[in-house]
Amino acid sequence: CEFCGKVFKNCSNLTVHRRSHTGEKPYKCRLCPYACAQSSKLTRHMKTHRRAGKDTLQCRYCAMPFSLATTLEKHVR
Repeated sequence: CEFCGKVFKNCSNLTVHRRSHTGEKPYKCRLCPYACAQSSKLTRHMKTHRRAGKDTLQCRYCAMPFSLATTLEKHVR
């Protein structure tokens, strides 16, 4: 990594890691303001929309649904 010197064997892992330095979040949810640096995180996020109304927790600031309290807490921070 040109920012911190961390070495990766896989080029795609380096690409995702770089985003932690640049703040780039190319994967955007079509249903809410959520955006992330990894496609797998968006896939996981989309499950919250499918679960909406089924034992979900909701952010009091933006109404984004969460299935885990710990994830909601991180979001609010």
